[in-house]
Amino acid sequence: MSVYPRTTRTTAVLFVSSAFLFFLLLSRQITVAAAMASPDVLSKLAVSIRQSSSSPPTLAVKVTNGNDIPVTILTWDSPLDPAALSLDVVRITPAGAAAPLELPRVMFRRLMPPDAEALETVEAGGIVEREIVLKDAVVSPEELFVDGGPARVRLKGRWNCVWAKRREEIGAESLERMAGGDDAVEGDFESNEVEVRA
Repeated sequence: MSVYPRTTRTTAVLFVSSAFLFFLLLSRQITVAAAMASPDVLSKLAVSIRQSSSSPPTLAVKVTNGNDIPVTILTWDSPLDPAALSLDVVRITPAGAAAPLELPRVMFRRLMPPDAEALETVEAGGIVEREIVLKDAVVSPEELFVDGGPARVRLKGRWNCVWAKRREEIGAESLERMAGGDDAVEGDFESNEVEVRA
């Protein structure tokens, strides 16, 4: 017969169970925190494009999150930026040309910290899509389709800030520090190349 009262044994079992759950949760938090600060998060953010219209020439842009956790992207100067065509993100090489066109670049004065509209959460395994219209005001059909040939187009640039968490979980301090904080990363992106036709 045990020398310990039943209540003591029950308390001991509860203590051990609680300790196990605590360390399990702590381990999960450490894993997520490591992912948040790891550039590997960016390696699983894929950018792809295709031509979705010829009049006007339009690109369908898709950003796929291959991570098993949600990520939030600062859209400034990214494939998800509504002004991407004017931000040196879109690289257009006309038929027969050896180098991309030098498109006019617009310099924006961004207000800090970024507001909610500048943050896009992509769930684990999720997809976010946008369209980029190759506007005449930025690049004319004559520049695009030299001798009627197709232009080669790809997106290339830099993620300014990516958090491995949902938008609502990003604190004010993290928004202020952005990629300078320990819970966000920055790095390069590049899409596939497509032929865009008139």
